[in-house]
Amino acid sequence: MSNVLGRKIEERRDAGVLGDVPQGLRAMFDHYDHHGLLGNPLTLRAILGREPRSLRAYLEELARGDPAGFGEQG
Repeated sequence: MSNVLGRKIEERRDAGVLGDVPQGLRAMFDHYDHHGLLGNPLTLRAILGREPRSLRAYLEELARGDPAGFGEQG
């Protein structure tokens, strides 16, 4: 993010951000925090019907005000 935006971005975690969520949902988020959220690129490609963008490409689109990735349309 810092490279794309040209400024330092720091991670911050707010302890109470989840508020009052069901225990099962909290357990799921805790699992993802510790183990990550793995996926299959073939499955993602099939769901999207196209090649998925990289995180960097998506952040670049957001930075230029083009979150859908349509390019410059005047």
